[in-house]
Amino acid sequence: MIKSRKGGVSTVTIARMIQKCAFNRNERAVMLCQNDDATFKMFRERVMPILKNCKFPLNFEIKESAGTVLFPNLDSTLYIGTAGSKKFGRGSDITFYHLSEFAHWEDPEVLTGIEEACMDNAEGVIETTANGINFAHKTWRDACKGLNRYHPLFIPWYLDDTYRVKGVKALDHLTREEQELIEVFNIDFEQLAWRRKKIKDMAMPELFPQEYPATAEEAFISSSKMVFNWVSLVEHEKNCISPRHTGYLKDANEAGIKFMANQNSNFHIWDMPVEGHVYVVGADIAEGIPDGCFSAAFVLDLSEGTQVASYHGRCPPDDFGDILSNIGYYYNTALLVPESWPGCGAVTMSRLIRVNYPNIYIRDKKPRGYRTEEQLYGWATTSETKPMMIHHLAGEGIRDFKLRIRDAGLIDEMRSFIYNKDHTDKMEPQEGCFSDRVMACGIAFYIGSKMGLGDEVKHGNFKDKIWTFNRRSSSVLLPVFKGPRYGLRTEN
Repeated sequence: MIKSRKGGVSTVTIARMIQKCAFNRNERAVMLCQNDDATFKMFRERVMPILKNCKFPLNFEIKESAGTVLFPNLDSTLYIGTAGSKKFGRGSDITFYHLSEFAHWEDPEVLTGIEEACMDNAEGVIETTANGINFAHKTWRDACKGLNRYHPLFIPWYLDDTYRVKGVKALDHLTREEQELIEVFNIDFEQLAWRRKKIKDMAMPELFPQEYPATAEEAFISSSKMVFNWVSLVEHEKNCISPRHTGYLKDANEAGIKFMANQNSNFHIWDMPVEGHVYVVGADIAEGIPDGCFSAAFVLDLSEGTQVASYHGRCPPDDFGDILSNIGYYYNTALLVPESWPGCGAVTMSRLIRVNYPNIYIRDKKPRGYRTEEQLYGWATTSETKPMMIHHLAGEGIRDFKLRIRDAGLIDEMRSFIYNKDHTDKMEPQEGCFSDRVMACGIAFYIGSKMGLGDEVKHGNFKDKIWTFNRRSSSVLLPVFKGPRYGLRTEN
């Protein structure tokens, strides 16, 4: 659970723990705080007042020095302690646990001991304000993806009705950010007045999004700034849907490229190829090592400005060349635009050239340090091309909605793509996050836009369109184009 400060979550959870221990047999409830001071305050200011002011008579014994509350008639125990030892919990039979301010713990490995000590029907709550990109951020992201046992819950600051200045009817000179808060979350002027006052009173106002976030994404961003407009991302996310097909593409020689359904594969289809439509495939290539970055491909329908398919997985860069070739042929011999420099993209490009894929993007300049002809193929990410491509995607693609995104995973990557707080001209994923899909999408959208995105490009005039584009552009050479090799074949 990610929340704003002073939301009352701990108080509610303690009351529930007391209720379970006071009315059920053999309960073992555990609450761990980030340090000894927080533990002392939790016991004195939260636990004891609830016990002593309960209108229903409870039979309990307080052992403050041990941090425990005993319920002898039911053999149940409530323990309040500090997350100081990773061995804590081992050997216990825990039925309920609450981990307070988890992002501020010194040793997150305590969580492993807690989880291993849980009974089969145990309940657990992890609540915290954010603390930058750390282990808590990973736990949150895994919960959002369904990769662990927790259900994500975010509580924004504006849900707390005490966070307002009563009587404020209007404010002058609303900032763009304030206008966005009104537009997206229907925040009123009393709440905006409280927000302005809180930011003004904070010693480090840049930490307001972390302490009082409006979205879970900005809670973890801390003092950095998102590259992509978060309000636009909220709207784009509404268009995201689950893929209609998941599987892989198989080269069946003269029978063409076939789609084979497989739910464990990394290729996702939202729209099947349409005869006469022209497609561009942007790709970001990784080394394919376990736990490393991913290779990603973004398939863009030029006629509609819509994402129709994607690949996201780990594989050797030469194998990725075969994957891209199959994707390209399947989507009407699409224009392939892999990132071939820097990194291992040259390996993928060499593979595409070796299999004689007929429609590859080629640059017209040979940047310093390039040694082989193969390195002229594909997209080169440099200090000039990266900001140009990303800003084009962030502006026309996301802010102006000229691109229709279907992949929610891409939206997640955009939310964690930030300006470096020390080098504001540098754009990068947050620590622990990836940007493979962002790069693949940005490449496809940039090249697609230059070719006439949304102009109902057809195969009949596609070659002429490329010629025209290259005559007026200094950044692209004529791609190799020999026409489709295969007809469409779909496995039903």
